[in-house]
Amino acid sequence: MKSKPLSIISWSIQILLAAGVGLSGFFKMTTPYADLAKEMGWVQDFSPTVIYVIGFIEMHGAMFLIAPYLVRKSKIFSKMMPIKFVPIGAVLIGIMMIGAVGTHINRGEYSMAVIPFVLIIMVVFVFYTRRGLLKSSN
Repeated sequence: MKSKPLSIISWSIQILLAAGVGLSGFFKMTTPYADLAKEMGWVQDFSPTVIYVIGFIEMHGAMFLIAPYLVRKSKIFSKMMPIKFVPIGAVLIGIMMIGAVGTHINRGEYSMAVIPFVLIIMVVFVFYTRRGLLKSSN
């Protein structure tokens, strides 16, 4: 990505996505299933294991958006979290959000499908602006 304003916008979106989706994933992984089911009706459509896996994928997608930049100067950690993980994190979050839109539409919760749909648009933008990182050697 060559444009500084585009880079700033992409970074801003990456941070927002990482914070929002990461916290959502953490919440799904740490909150008891019964409590989640009271708060979010769609949870009842899935087993506790599936909800945990959704949270796990969301947290890792969020981590992949930010962590490679934080550890890229470290020889050890940059091997564990290469920069090419950034667009991969966007794809992970995108897949989860496509599932979220489908779940809400299937349940007739059309207004609830708006937020994950907006997140899909954000993820597509991040993937598009960071797709060159897939070719990176680190």
